[in-house]
Amino acid sequence: AASDVYKRQPQPSAIDPIADREWVSRLESERDRVVARLGMDFSDERQLLPRLPWNTSFFALPEQQLLAYERHREASEVGQVFQIANRAHDHVDAVVVFGAGAGWRGARMLAEAGCDPFHNEWSRAKRGSKPRVYFIDDPVDNDRLHSLLARLREGGYGDAPGERHWALIACQPENPSASWQPTVDLIRQCMQPCGRLQGFAGDDRRTGDASPTRPIMIEIARKWKASYSIHRARSLRIPTAIDDAFSIMTPVGLLPSAFLGFDCIQLLVGAAAINENFSSASFSDNLVLRLVAAGMTRERRRLRQSWAFWQRCLSGIGEWSRTLSVDASTDEPADEPTDAGTVDDLAVSAFRESYLRSVRNRPERASKRVCHHLAVAKIRTDPIETQQCNGDPIDQDELIAASREQAISEINAAGVRQTKLTLPEVNTHSIGQLLQLLMLASVVESGLD
Repeated sequence: AASDVYKRQPQPSAIDPIADREWVSRLESERDRVVARLGMDFSDERQLLPRLPWNTSFFALPEQQLLAYERHREASEVGQVFQIANRAHDHVDAVVVFGAGAGWRGARMLAEAGCDPFHNEWSRAKRGSKPRVYFIDDPVDNDRLHSLLARLREGGYGDAPGERHWALIACQPENPSASWQPTVDLIRQCMQPCGRLQGFAGDDRRTGDASPTRPIMIEIARKWKASYSIHRARSLRIPTAIDDAFSIMTPVGLLPSAFLGFDCIQLLVGAAAINENFSSASFSDNLVLRLVAAGMTRERRRLRQSWAFWQRCLSGIGEWSRTLSVDASTDEPADEPTDAGTVDDLAVSAFRESYLRSVRNRPERASKRVCHHLAVAKIRTDPIETQQCNGDPIDQDELIAASREQAISEINAAGVRQTKLTLPEVNTHSIGQLLQLLMLASVVESGLD
């Protein structure tokens, strides 16, 4: 059994769907099918081998990795991630995460959510010795790649000896483009003049490799073709049963997060808490089922889903979440362009105004839409206090709350259904809950189509 810390329950969120008994029964039946299809029997020793089983589902992944790490430590998949990040931590000043697809976008989203917004601009001391992180996608713009390589050659601010050394994490997408391997080879070649790590990566007695001049190159590929230069005896695994969009809890998301010093264990613990809530809670307390019910009609038709991110560091979740499923099915013509709300963030007033105009011009659209508001109960920093025009003091947090309530009122007046999800604070445990919640909701929705 997992330790008690692995069973922390998620905080309640204000999700208020309209659901009758028949609809609730249908949702709970679909939940049971998902659990039966994607769950794993952790009393079976074969499911707790040090390395990820090939058939591990995204649903079973958090508990499998936590239990395997608890039992096998450094030999486990999570242990391997920690070993790589910890060995490189003191020797590199920048990490380039190259990739494409939903997995790479998820890794970028995690970095944006967990890092200081200007993380890369601080000196190494101000960053707590955590490396800078740069995300570059495939196909890559030549000017952008040229500029990135120039920045890496230039090094940092001179306050640490490792600033001319950097690491490349190459996250191969599920269906790589024709430019994928040539670009990886190009970046690998460009690494050579940017500095090598003397005496760091080449003293692995188990592999017999005594070369002291290998740069750090970490490749995460699907179907176990992965390799990395730090520790050739192992390869990081992405189970073939996990689609690219659902790979956020695999090394694709965990390795960049570990480099940045995030608490990856709590990311998995948060996801495991949602799994427990999803598997055992009745509809009234089941966050996943309530979110699904809020985003669908009783006729099993999905509503057009929009988001309003009231903490800007979480806005990348919108781009990532759209990769989880196809666009909503509605009665609107197939050739009708997607409205602004499915693309833009409704916490931004300009995008919200465009969204509301589209609904007001076509009132029948309102009943086919839902807006999810994502808020945070406790912000990371002390609120900045300013003065209103009348001289009364007000802080930035109060301004955001007032703006949120105004937006909710405007969207409600347009007749659009709304939900509100509130994270206790922005930390890896809460983010792990949210990501697993969205992935499970997507799977349940697709099963109801």
